[in-house]
Amino acid sequence: MTLRHTIKAHEKLSAIPATIVVQPPLGAYGVSALVWYITEIPARKAHNNNCMAVELKTGSQWLFISQDIDAGQTIETDETACEKSAERSLTALFNDLEHFGFNFHDLLHAWYYIPQITGYANQKERYQIFNKYRKKIYTERSDPDRPVAFFPASTGIGCDNLCVRTSAVAFKSNAPVSAHAMENEHQVPAYEYPQLESIEPPLFSRGMCLRSKKSAMIFVSGTASILDAKTVCENDIAGQTRQTIKNIHGLLLQNAIKHRLSSPVKIGESIQYATVYIKQEADYPVVKEICRKFFGNIPILFVKADICRSNLLVEIECICCMYASQV
Repeated sequence: MTLRHTIKAHEKLSAIPATIVVQPPLGAYGVSALVWYITEIPARKAHNNNCMAVELKTGSQWLFISQDIDAGQTIETDETACEKSAERSLTALFNDLEHFGFNFHDLLHAWYYIPQITGYANQKERYQIFNKYRKKIYTERSDPDRPVAFFPASTGIGCDNLCVRTSAVAFKSNAPVSAHAMENEHQVPAYEYPQLESIEPPLFSRGMCLRSKKSAMIFVSGTASILDAKTVCENDIAGQTRQTIKNIHGLLLQNAIKHRLSSPVKIGESIQYATVYIKQEADYPVVKEICRKFFGNIPILFVKADICRSNLLVEIECICCMYASQV
């Protein structure tokens, strides 16, 4: 609440959409800020309900959606209350999309911050309760005529907030720019997980590639140590971190080949930024050392957060830029 009041009272910060997420940063800082910015001067900007739409001179439009903390809210431990929390957050997300003239298929990446994500309410896991409602609202808002499944990149992660919070980025354009959902050939699509692994499959793609004629911007979903649909390297933080990085590497390499993008000698060189979620603070030094060897000196935010499976210890998301191949 201190952060919230500080932002609201600041002349310039108060005009910027902000989602305050209670995930303690690991390292030397008590507070970290992840800031989106656009280098091109916008032709037009619009604000509403803690969201900002930005239209560029090319006609392309970006939408940044944020959700604020509810004062006086308490963590919902009842199943019905948990579902209502998910409903409030997801309904607000789509209301904001529609207000600015965007739709479900314009979403590139959605972040879902879920308190006590692997905890239970009436003997049902909170993440499964969230997935149930996500499936309901996604089904209602998606285009049934699309020939293939199309879900945004996503990160569903634990937090110490008091209720579900969502932030998202969406994009649309009349220019020759196309969005492509990405999957990893070594992983079952999350939306097809068998019930043994997830009672309610989480509806998201492994990544989203925003492809223009010359380049691509890639949003990699929260990625963990999963092969096919199963958790691997249980109780092994180093093994899980390395496997997670292998999954990201494989996803980017497959995408580069599919969309004719230049693949650097080290695929990690295309990554611009990463967030690393670590379940146990004691594992931070091991995870940091492994991540730095792969990601190099790019900005990395390490935070303490619960992961969506009780046997997962680490999750990584990132944003990448690649250029069109000359061949």
